[in-house]
Amino acid sequence: MLPARIRGLRAVGDDSRNKATISEAPEQSPASFLPAEGQALLAELLDPAERGSRGEGWVAAQVAALALVLFPPGVLRTLVNDFGVVLMVAGAVLIVGGVADIRLENLTPLPKPRPGGKLVTSGVYSYVRHPMYAGLLAFAFGLAAFTGDEARAAMAVALAVILSLKVDYEERELEAAHPNDFPPYRERVKKFIPFIF
Repeated sequence: MLPARIRGLRAVGDDSRNKATISEAPEQSPASFLPAEGQALLAELLDPAERGSRGEGWVAAQVAALALVLFPPGVLRTLVNDFGVVLMVAGAVLIVGGVADIRLENLTPLPKPRPGGKLVTSGVYSYVRHPMYAGLLAFAFGLAAFTGDEARAAMAVALAVILSLKVDYEERELEAAHPNDFPPYRERVKKFIPFIF
């Protein structure tokens, strides 16, 4: 069956050419095609009295971020590449600083501290408790960003989970080895990202 506006077409023959006019269809709400629940939601969303008080900014940011995920501008790739390089350099600096500050007598790849080892809280360790792990993560995420490789990004996430679990074990051991010094240090200094996390 034809829609009402097309059914209402009628020929007018005042000359040899046919002209069409559209008869008036009854006025319908723009949301009349929606079920009742959809119409109620639309009315709620368009209510001018509530506009700006329900977190619309978050929805706008979400939509913008999703649009950038689906259709990233070319300049974004350049920014991500540059950010990846910065992360890799920062990661390398953290690793080297961590090794230099902890010194060989305390250095071990194992989460359990070496017997007689000292708790190092100076140098780069005054900014993050685990600078070598933080450096590894920064380098891994930076490399993933720089290369645009999703598999590397996924492996960097896996590395973050592994290192976070290793840190939990290591910090229990550090607290056992340094019961007076480690708890206040843990309260004062963040784990991986200075002043944040």
